[in-house]
Amino acid sequence: MKEDIKKLYDLSLIDIVIQEKQEILEQIPKRLKSIEAEWSLAQENWEAKKVLLDTAEKERREKETSLQDNEERIKQRESRLYEIKTNKEYQAAIHEMTESKKTNKTLEEEVIKKLEEIETLSKVVDELKQKAEVRGEEFKKAQIELGEEKKSLQVFIKEEQTRRIEIEKAVKADLLKKYNRVLHVRKVAIAHISSGICQSCYMHIPPQIYNQILKGNDILLCPNCNRILFVESQKNSESKEPDLTTSEGN
Repeated sequence: MKEDIKKLYDLSLIDIVIQEKQEILEQIPKRLKSIEAEWSLAQENWEAKKVLLDTAEKERREKETSLQDNEERIKQRESRLYEIKTNKEYQAAIHEMTESKKTNKTLEEEVIKKLEEIETLSKVVDELKQKAEVRGEEFKKAQIELGEEKKSLQVFIKEEQTRRIEIEKAVKADLLKKYNRVLHVRKVAIAHISSGICQSCYMHIPPQIYNQILKGNDILLCPNCNRILFVESQKNSESKEPDLTTSEGN
C-alpha cells in the first residue's frame, strides 16, 4: 500500500504542474485581448482628436473665406462711392462698409483663435498617433511572443500528459478511480500531513486515522477536505514535495 500511495503522490506532482501550465495557457487569449484593447483605445483616442482637428481646420477655412468675401465687398463699395449721387445713399454705403469692417475684425480674431486651437490639437494628434503606433507594434510583438509561448506550453503539457499515462498504468484501477474523483472535485488530490495536521485544510487529523496512515495499510482521506493523505515517509527522498498549502478548494 505504501508503494501505491507513492505512485499516487508522483501522479499528483504531474497533475499540479499540468494544472499550473494549463492555467497559464488559458490566460494567453486574455492577455492578448488586453493588449489589443489598449491598442484599440489608443486608436480611438487618436481618431477622436483627429476629427476635432479636421473640424477646426474646416471652420478656419470657412472663416477665412468669409473674411476674404467681406474684404472684396468693401473694396467694391469703396470703388463705387464716387458714383453715388445722393447723401442718403452715400451714408448707407458708409454704414454698410463700417459694419463689414467690424465683422471682418471679429472674423480675424476668430481665425487667430482657431489657428491657436489647430496648433494645440495638431500636437495632441501627433502624440496620440505615435502612441497608437507604439501600441500597434506592441500588439504585433505580443501576437508572436504569446503564440510561441502557447506552442511551448502545449508541447510541455502533452509531454506531461504522456508521463501521466505511463504512471497511471502502474496504479491499481480502484485507486486511480478514487484519485481521479478527488482530483476532479478538489483540483489537488493529495494532502501532506505534518505534525498531525493536514497541510491543505490545516485541520487536525484524528489519531486513529493518522496511525492507520503511518502503518501504510490503508489509503485514507482527510475528514475535512477529502484529499488523499500521506506522510513524509511514504515518498522517497528524491521526490520534491508539492506546495499543497496554496491549493484551491479547501
